[in-house]
Amino acid sequence: MAHSIDAIYMVEASPELRMAQKNLLCGEDAPMSESKVGYHSICKYTSLPVVWTETIKSIPISAPPVPGFERCSTSH
Repeated sequence: MAHSIDAIYMVEASPELRMAQKNLLCGEDAPMSESKVGYHSICKYTSLPVVWTETIKSIPISAPPVPGFERCSTSH
């Protein structure tokens, strides 16, 4: 299953918690860059890109579904 994962998306609005997660997942010396989507680094365990966003709305819709998680629709 790990070979079918393109990136790891994390929703985190707190800069302090985002940095703590980056340090654990990517390493304290790993660079972190910012883009329109959020913040990016590389996971030291899987070499996959890790993307932090401040809202779930920033996660691409084309991202495959996460088992046990359903995206809520905001339209009624």
